[in-house]
Amino acid sequence: MDEFHLTLLPGALEIESKHVSFYNECFSYWKRIWSHILVDDPMFSDSFRRQNIICALSSEAGVVGLIACSFFRGKDHSTFDTQYFHPFVKAGFQPKSNTSLMSIEYLSVDKSLRKGNLGFSLGSVLLGIGMKVYESSKMDFCLGTARSKINVDKMCYSFGFKPEGTCMKAGHPCTLIVNNQSQLTRHPDKQVDFLVQDLWKERINLTNYTYLDATDGVDYAAINYGPSIRNSTERPKRYREPFALGGP
Repeated sequence: MDEFHLTLLPGALEIESKHVSFYNECFSYWKRIWSHILVDDPMFSDSFRRQNIICALSSEAGVVGLIACSFFRGKDHSTFDTQYFHPFVKAGFQPKSNTSLMSIEYLSVDKSLRKGNLGFSLGSVLLGIGMKVYESSKMDFCLGTARSKINVDKMCYSFGFKPEGTCMKAGHPCTLIVNNQSQLTRHPDKQVDFLVQDLWKERINLTNYTYLDATDGVDYAAINYGPSIRNSTERPKRYREPFALGGP
């Protein structure tokens, strides 16, 4: 699609990265959106930098939306002792120790780009992009804490998620949602699904996970990266296999 471009980048850039400008733009967008939501919690960059993948939508005007993804191994004892997984454990979610998991977090869309202004749900498009990452990663489970007051949980159900329980996060009632590869579905709205597939087909992958590349051997120097990251030939150290199959 002409209006938006999809870029995948890591939550923490490598020291030698040349994509600092676009990365900083994504971070500033994330902090601006969530500072207005988590008003009683201090906003530190740790929650942004710990993400394995930031899925960012941009236009000529800049960043217009993002969603974050993190990878976990069930066999790591630290996984279910994290603050993020605590409500899932409390709700009785107990996958086998050899499972792999991916979280979707920080769905971020400007109020000016909500469904009433665009004619379609950009939030659902971003969730669909997160599901493309999940499908490609071959993780066993995908989890999220969806704010129920604004129906984010209902948006997630369109992709096969099921409710696992409830919790409060920073004063917001949330539904604990869980998906697996066999439950995963494409969005029933044809326009949303078309945009997800179209953006994913043209994605630019700046992470180390080569299984997320649009094509093998892509000429990154020839790709229009958007206003902040054009004409770069940088390719950092890459990982060919999905995380769940023995990646980093």
